[in-house]
Amino acid sequence: MKYDDGRFTENLEEIASKVDRSKISLEDAVKALKRFELVEDDFSALEYLTGEITNASRLFEIGRSHNAHIRVLAFIRLGEILPAEGLSKFIINPESERLAVTALLRGMARSGRTLPVETLDVLFGTNLEMDELLLETVEFKERKTNSSFLLESSMLKGDDLEFAGDLEEELMKGGNRGALALDYLDSRNANWSEYLKRSSLSDPLLSMKAILKAVRRGIIPEFLSKCRFNWANGLYHSLEKLKGVYTAVGSLVQFSFHGDPFKSGRGSSGGIGTFLRTLGNELAGVLDSVITVIPVEETELDEHFKLDRVEKDGHLFIYFPLYGYQKLKAAHFSGYQWPLASTMDDILSIAGISPAYFHMRFSDYASLSMMKLAKLRGIKTHFTLTADPQRRFSGGGGALLEAGIDRVMEDTSRVQISWRMLRECDSLIGIGASRNEHQLISYYPPLIRENLRCKLNMVPEGISLRDECPSEMRQRYIGYDSLFEMERKYHIDRNRKNLPIIFTVGRMDPLKGQFKLLKAWGESPLFNRYNLVIVGGSIENPDEIEAGELRKIEEYIRKSPLISAGFCHLPAMENDYVRCLENDIAISQSPRPPVYVAPSYKEEFGIAILEAMSAGFLAIAPRRGGVKEYIKHGLNGFLIDTTSEETLGRDLVKILLDKDLSLRKMKMIAENGSRTVYRRYSISVVARMFADIYKSYQQSPDEKK
Repeated sequence: MKYDDGRFTENLEEIASKVDRSKISLEDAVKALKRFELVEDDFSALEYLTGEITNASRLFEIGRSHNAHIRVLAFIRLGEILPAEGLSKFIINPESERLAVTALLRGMARSGRTLPVETLDVLFGTNLEMDELLLETVEFKERKTNSSFLLESSMLKGDDLEFAGDLEEELMKGGNRGALALDYLDSRNANWSEYLKRSSLSDPLLSMKAILKAVRRGIIPEFLSKCRFNWANGLYHSLEKLKGVYTAVGSLVQFSFHGDPFKSGRGSSGGIGTFLRTLGNELAGVLDSVITVIPVEETELDEHFKLDRVEKDGHLFIYFPLYGYQKLKAAHFSGYQWPLASTMDDILSIAGISPAYFHMRFSDYASLSMMKLAKLRGIKTHFTLTADPQRRFSGGGGALLEAGIDRVMEDTSRVQISWRMLRECDSLIGIGASRNEHQLISYYPPLIRENLRCKLNMVPEGISLRDECPSEMRQRYIGYDSLFEMERKYHIDRNRKNLPIIFTVGRMDPLKGQFKLLKAWGESPLFNRYNLVIVGGSIENPDEIEAGELRKIEEYIRKSPLISAGFCHLPAMENDYVRCLENDIAISQSPRPPVYVAPSYKEEFGIAILEAMSAGFLAIAPRRGGVKEYIKHGLNGFLIDTTSEETLGRDLVKILLDKDLSLRKMKMIAENGSRTVYRRYSISVVARMFADIYKSYQQSPDEKK
């Protein structure tokens, strides 16, 4: 899709100049800018506008807006343009709002600005994001420091800052500081094992770091007997087995920080895990090798735990130990950049892997830390850029929504990371085609303003279209008849077996909307015409989020017991088994196609939707997100408003109970959907597109030196 960037930029500068001089209000400027197709909604207009305003007084005025999103954008811009003296004065002022100071630091980080440690010292320890931003914005005047915080900042940047404090004391403190001190000693080729002889090793982070370093350096860990943790011996033996397991050069490393690809639908592991697994298997036949890295909680480690797994030649899955993984994931890995980078460096070295490329896919501190590690090691970086969460900041008609400060700060923190990644990574991957590219340009002004669009590559996601349910698997998988087994807590009554099925798959999470779908189905005429099957979540060992959703389902059915007759909930299962079940449902319900509903607020692309379409389901998916790249309403599927159970139920009833939607028409739409997937979204085609991008960024001989 082509845009008149020059004309847009001219008009943007003119409108922003009027705001600068108070000739027009910010509201009128937003309306004027929204007339251009490059601008998606109020938030995208405000991003472009605030980035052009140069009058600090006007920005401070805008920064008093009642809308927290607007205040954040105004102070980000002030962090980019205020003189150092003005920045310092505002930061040390105890009356300054936390939101304003945080946004100011974000602006400084975006523009590469720093301030002396004496100015920023008052902010240390305020909160996790503030500390992360201080790592970027603190200025080194001396080449020596007593501060572990400054030492961490310098190590992340590759600066050779000397630590002048008491390293033994730092080790004794344990935690991230103790592990950092051990990393520092190791980088200086110091005999850190001597220091550990005087440590009780009662801290889990220091113990884990010491075991990693010992295996990496080939040191016999005499200190292991002092470790007080059940997992210590298991970790050591697992790491020893990993040594040199895959001495590969030129590998692609892709990260699955949010869940195990072999456990899709459990915890936070969803479609992206399935995609990484199938993509890696396909890329293994094109690239030198593919490594998919997966975190593992220390409690899972024992002497029999294998840190490596091969599903297909050339595609290695590596599990790496991450203490407190579930809590870190919930906090978007904030406060853990150096430990993550250091642990990953140790694991890859132990396994004998020399990566050529890193591919990060989430806007969180795990991705940011991997980018920094790649820069330190001379590895090419690729980042999947999305318009999430920005497109959730505006509602109907593109009007900016109100939200609480904590929510705004958390969401815009992710946007901050995306801005950093898009500027510093070697290449950017957008999911989908022209429509999604338009959204990325709308929400990321640097793509135009800084001419970064040249490194943006649009690639669809894809699925495996080989036989996903071979004969040996059919003997073990959960089939259509299992939906009616009375042993299940929630099963469909056999007297309803003649009714068609509404089916959905995904991790059990409010964002995925399963409970919303349950209520929409149960409180509408759909209950009398369809059964509902939900697949996802762990029933026996749910995490906190899953447990919350399961409680809501249980309470709802307790109050409305009649609906249990048509409802079945199956726990998460491996993707291959899900696809076997889908095939069996489609065959059992023939000639009427079963219905797949994705009730999530939005889908970035929708792997589970593609898989259901390939099996012959009639797909119904959210209007928001990337699904409209391949679903054309009424032609090969349907797009609906999934904002609430009311809008979801209304649209589902309108579609599925429409008298004009005959069996013949349903079959035709479902068949069109299946053809769409087979023609355009085969993982083999998508893998070749990714391989071409990776290869185009291969290191030159000079870089390898």
